[in-house]
Order: sequence, then C-alpha cells, then structure tokens
Amino acid sequence: MKYNTFLDIQHTYPFSDMEVLAGQGGLTAAIRCAGVLDAPDSIKYVRAGEFVLTTGYIFINNPNVLMEIIRELHNRHAAALGIKMFRYIQDIPEECKALANQYDLPLIFIPSKFTWNDILNPLILNISMFSDSTTSFINVYSRLLRSIQKSQSVPDLLGSASTILGHPITLVNTEKKSFLNYPTDFDCPLTLDDAFFREAVREEYYLGDETSLFYYRKNDARTHMLISTLSIDDYQMLILWNAPDIKDNGNLNMLIYATLLISESVFDMRKRQKDLIHKKNFLLDNLFCGDAHASKEEAVTLQIDPWMRYSPVLAQFASSGSQNYQDISIYNPKVHSCFDQLCQKYNIHSSIGQDGLFRFLIPVNSLWDTWHDIVTYSRQYGKRIQSVLQAAFPDRVIHILIGQAALDWEDIPVKYRDTLALMKTMKDKTSLYHPALMHIHDIGASFLLLQPKIYDRLPEFYREFFSPLSQADTTMQDNILETLKVYVECGFNYREAARILNVHHNTIRYRLEQFSDITGLEITDQDDLLTILICLQYHNLRKKE
Repeated sequence: MKYNTFLDIQHTYPFSDMEVLAGQGGLTAAIRCAGVLDAPDSIKYVRAGEFVLTTGYIFINNPNVLMEIIRELHNRHAAALGIKMFRYIQDIPEECKALANQYDLPLIFIPSKFTWNDILNPLILNISMFSDSTTSFINVYSRLLRSIQKSQSVPDLLGSASTILGHPITLVNTEKKSFLNYPTDFDCPLTLDDAFFREAVREEYYLGDETSLFYYRKNDARTHMLISTLSIDDYQMLILWNAPDIKDNGNLNMLIYATLLISESVFDMRKRQKDLIHKKNFLLDNLFCGDAHASKEEAVTLQIDPWMRYSPVLAQFASSGSQNYQDISIYNPKVHSCFDQLCQKYNIHSSIGQDGLFRFLIPVNSLWDTWHDIVTYSRQYGKRIQSVLQAAFPDRVIHILIGQAALDWEDIPVKYRDTLALMKTMKDKTSLYHPALMHIHDIGASFLLLQPKIYDRLPEFYREFFSPLSQADTTMQDNILETLKVYVECGFNYREAARILNVHHNTIRYRLEQFSDITGLEITDQDDLLTILICLQYHNLRKKE
C-alpha cells in the first residue's frame, strides 16, 4: 500500500498553513498513522510512520525534554513532530532544530487556530484511503474546512457544505417536526415523522462508537443517508442524503468523515453562539446600568462596534392571568434563536433582564443625515424585532418602544433610562400603552414633559422635530417659521396672519402645508401642536441669545 508523505500533502489545507522548522530531509517519510503526544509516558506508544502532534506543554521551559523526545521519535521511526506554536511554546531552541536536522525528523509549526480535529480528520483520510479519488476528496475536504471556518451562522455552514459535497443536507428538530433543507428547494423523499425518527436510529443502522453515525437505507437509493444525532436545543438530527452504497467503501468513508466534521462544527458553532449570547447579555446589562465595566474593548470581543451609534429598544410581553411568562429568560432556547437571528440578519444586539424585559441596540447608520432619517429607519428595525419575536411567540402580545438615538457609547445608558422611564409611565397610563410598535418620537412633547430637567433636553428635542426644516433653503426656513409663529400668536387665524405678514391668506396656508410635509407635524393635531409650541418657544430663545 502506498502512503502519503508530508511533501505530498503540504499544498492542501490545513497543511498549507503549516511551516517546516527543521528536518526537511525527512519530508518524504511515509505517514502511516497519527496521534497526540501530551503526556510524557505516551511516547512509548508511538508507532513507526506516525505523525505526532503536541501542544508542547510537556516540554514547556525545558529544552532537554524536547531533545529527548526527538531522539525517542527517531528511534521509533516516527514520520514527523507537529508542534502547536504560541499556545505554550513560543519558539524552538536552535539545538533542538539541529538535532532534528541530524535525524531528518521534520519539526512542523502548527498555527494555534487549528483544533486537533481539523488536522486529524484529513490526515486519517490520507492514511486510510490513499488513491486518486481520495486525493480529490482531500481537496474537497480542504474547501469544506475553509468554508466552515469562514461561516458566520449554521445556515451559511450547511449551505456551503451541501454545495461543496454535492449532497443535500437536512437539519431536523424532531420535537417540533421542523426542518431546514440545503439546498432550500430539496424535495425530501421520505416523510420525516416520529416513526421515521425511531426507526432511523435503531441499533442495526449504527456504524459504531468511532463515528456515532447511523447509515439508514431503503430500496430507493435516494433514501440512503448518513444520520448524526445532535445534542443542541434547536435541532436533534442532521441528515446527509444520497449516501453511497455500503459496498462503495471508499466514497462512503469519505462522506462519513465529512458528516462528522459538519455535525461537530454545527455543535461547536451553536455552543459558541450560546456563549456569545450569554456574555453579550451580561455586558449589555452593565452598559444599560451605566456600569464602567461595560468597556469598549470587551464589546469588540463580543462583535459589538462601540464606535457606532445605537438606539435602545425595549420590548415586553403583556401580562395575562392565563399565561405564565416566567420562562421568558436568557435560558429559553426560543430567546436564543431570536437573539441569534437578529444579530446575524440585522446586526441588532440583544439582552433580556430577569424581569423578562427585552433590551436591544439597533444600529444608527452614519448615512442617516437627519433626525427624520433616524426615526424612519429605527422604526423599520423595530418592525424587524417585532416580526422575529412574534414568530417565536405567536400567542403572546408584545409592546415595543424605540428610544432616541444615543450620541455615543457613553450616552447609551442615558437614552436607555429615558426609554425605560417612559415605558413604565405608559404602562401606568393604559390609554398610552397598547399592543403596538411605538417610537419615543411618536409621543412628542409628552415625553419631554416627563423629564426632570426639561431645559437641558430642549436642544435635542428641538433638533429631533425641527431639524427636517434644514432641508429647505434659508429663505424658505425663515418664511415657514415666521409664518408659523405669527399664525399661532394671532389665534390660528389665516386672514389675520396674512394681514400682519402682508401676504395673501393662501400663502399662509401653503407655508403651513410645507411645514407639515417637511416635519410630519400637523398643527391641527393636539399632541403635535404641543410639540410645535415648545419648539417655537425654544427657537425664539435661540434667536434672542
């Protein structure tokens, strides 16, 4: 049987990212097996032709131990020693390199980004099935591994894997009977129900503890499949369809390794996402409370850009005597799924308190030039939150309140407290609190009047409602504001305002219509009128200053 050498595989991923530090003369040694060496006494189990992998922990700060390992590996005719660098070991002493050169034992630099699985699976494929078809699969496996490492979500991962392998993949929630197919137009040849789930994992289909996979097959070749059981909340089974006949040992083994890699990657990704959600929840808790521990540096590690502007959003399910909402917490799988979806699709960062109050940060794009743009697009983000939560909890009524855009990272707690205070006030005033999506902007002057230091907030309040007027030229702005001021002061009388300004009364009507079109405020609306009066007073104060 012909075996691969490191020289044969060094141009395929992940070996292409490795570097030969010493022992180049031994690169043509046949690699017959692979193993991990992370205990001193394990060296006695090393076999001839073994590619030995180590983190270097057993010879940390002790070059003499490494020298002895090199001698023993040479005596046992090992093929190579791969060392994961920059985890425990920062460099290889020159005397160790010299000894490896003397024995022609390759010392391989392995980047710390690779797990042992990333390396062992392709190594085993090379060792057990070296042929032209296997070499082809190694290239496919390299593409698969690269794609998995670049994937940002489980759907991305499975979509890419299905395309690369040329086999449909189905992710199954056996409890809810929900499925995700890749490609999405795949027509499942079987009914995936409880009867199938029980039969597919019968002992007779089990391939053994080495793989923990099931090979299920019926007469129709389309129903030959490899099945991996998953221990995650969202999905319990992964199916790779159109598996080769069991007699086609080579191709079947290749797909077994691919299925193992995919299922392990799905599990690892979901675990990382779960950890990320919990850590992000803790960070945002601190941020909303104004805690200094919510550092920008930590935010970056959790994929939050602290130099972007955000608007806080609050959401809560309406209480009901017939429903128990205590299960709405960070530990609820549905909540995890919502948070993951909002982050992946819309870059919305999420958290939830012990009281079941959802708290979100929606991004404020730097291209949104005006308050009107910010309000409009924030409302769109609010609808996305509403849609995701309502899909996950269809039987519950949700209230959503979008806060004002924070000026920077440090201003987020201020805007959050404003939004929280208003939501509590609205809950007390049932006429204001109804099952809908609301923006603080919609509440207008009522929000301002609830604040303890009204004058300090006037500049921002004025900009929010009157800044759209800056779209008009200076002359138009002056005409509109002067007309509005006079019209209010003369008791909302068109003809009297026209007499004072020496214009036709239709000009007064036209300018007021321009004001409404630009700002969205209607002078005939009671709430809008209060907002207009406050902004006019502030405008007059600014002119006097």
